[in-house]
Amino acid sequence: EFSDILTRGYAVDDEQNEQGLRCVGAAIIDSRGRPRGAVSVSAPVYRFPPELVERYGKLVSEVAEAVTREIGSFEKCVCSS
Repeated sequence: EFSDILTRGYAVDDEQNEQGLRCVGAAIIDSRGRPRGAVSVSAPVYRFPPELVERYGKLVSEVAEAVTREIGSFEKCVCSS
């Protein structure tokens, strides 16, 4: 699963943690390459259908990478595609 996260640039929780809830998230990385936070979107599955996972996943990945750059890491985020 970790290789999939690195390839996509975001993690997906498709009702694995809680029934009826779907989430996507991406890490915010500091200048030393350590995770310092995350950006995520969570919603009930009826409001977050599978066809939106890739769209929202890419958005959270882009935001996480932008925040990563803002906090001083100018290297490409290891969690983005």
